[in-house]
Amino acid sequence: MNGFLVVDKEDFENMTSKQREWLFYNTLRALSEGVKSLKTAHIRWSLIGGVIGGGLIMACMLGIPELMLKIVSW
Repeated sequence: MNGFLVVDKEDFENMTSKQREWLFYNTLRALSEGVKSLKTAHIRWSLIGGVIGGGLIMACMLGIPELMLKIVSW
């Protein structure tokens, strides 16, 4: 479930103003949570990529092809 409610035009027009406010509030809250989880995932993958890239650079600088192959094949 994606956390979003699909409302037809007729249903939206028949809603009270209070119902519309709650609909907007819940939609904005769901969007905010989605963006927050994407940011967290981006940070994790950036960190993992930095560690792997740093390991490859160190292996190249130290001239250790075996270590480089282990990191790449992981």
